[in-house]
Amino acid sequence: MESLETGDDSDEIGDLEDELMSDYDYLKDVEIDDISLDGDEDDIDVRIEVDLDDNDDDWEDLSDRDIKNWIKDLVNSIQDELSDDTNVNGKIVDTDSGDVLVKFKKDGDDSLSVTFKDKDYRGSSSDSDVEDVEDSLEGDSFYVGSIEFSITDIDYDDDDSVTIVFGAANDGAVSDWNDLSSSIIKNRVQDICEEIAGIFEDEADVSLATVIVEFYDENLDYLLDSFEYDVDDKDLD
Repeated sequence: MESLETGDDSDEIGDLEDELMSDYDYLKDVEIDDISLDGDEDDIDVRIEVDLDDNDDDWEDLSDRDIKNWIKDLVNSIQDELSDDTNVNGKIVDTDSGDVLVKFKKDGDDSLSVTFKDKDYRGSSSDSDVEDVEDSLEGDSFYVGSIEFSITDIDYDDDDSVTIVFGAANDGAVSDWNDLSSSIIKNRVQDICEEIAGIFEDEADVSLATVIVEFYDENLDYLLDSFEYDVDDKDLD
């Protein structure tokens, strides 16, 4: 595939940058200085610039959920314009200090991953960091096979374990789940547990020992299966 930076495609990426700047010129009360794109329909890099010399108080007022929801909408707009399979990698940068405030990644139809690196600008305690991660993850979507699941409940315990309840987002989950092989389910569930453990490590500086996941049907009244993942041993029971 030709790069969007060459030929007529340079106009396409320029048009998309203009559309994004028009639609996403503010993150709540924080003004966005610039949104630039580099890449093609397979892989696109996104650079978002803010000036915290002018917006420091407004940035400090943001919650993780505010930032993640804004990024989620922006990434969806990019994939709507390019392709649902586009891999999107991006960062939000403070032009005043040059610091990277937030990094994000979404590979095709996989779930969006957001890593916050702005503790110097939105300082918080360890407990509130964990609460922010819980708030940030709740409602996020993950796929097992073709079944989309959303996190409906997440509970972190002081023994460094977390229990997460997933509810199917589409009808027919019981039948679809039964059609999946055990190896497909276990491989995907292990990936999900590893991703969640990584998010707690990156965003709350918490090293999880155990991730417990429960998968329910669309009505949340039938348990499809549950698993316990040992983070250190990379073992799924």
